Amino acid sequence: MVEPLNRAERAALEELGVDIGERPSKVGEGQGIDEAKRAIEEAGVQDIAAAAPASWDEVDVWGFLTTPQPDLEGPDGVPTTPLDWFRSNGERELVIQLLKEI
Repeated sequence: MVEPLNRAERAALEELGVDIGERPSKVGEGQGIDEAKRAIEEAGVQDIAAAAPASWDEVDVWGFLTTPQPDLEGPDGVPTTPLDWFRSNGERELVIQLLKEI
């Protein structure tokens, strides 16, 4: 599986002239900062967002929260998103640790 790019990664690669082809973005086209901020608040994950790298905006954070992470396995053993991890009573500290390692 090809890992999605956040906006900063995409911009940096495009600036270098790297062909990223059809590599997916972490968020859908047209989803802006206000929508991502509102989604983060509605999901109750502001503490998780605060642990994100300083270079990330709300769109990058929302992209991380909605992208399956290999270190978070759901009950079926398949990587799950941090949001689904929380919904299944997964430890918030593990997600915060993942963000700090980025």
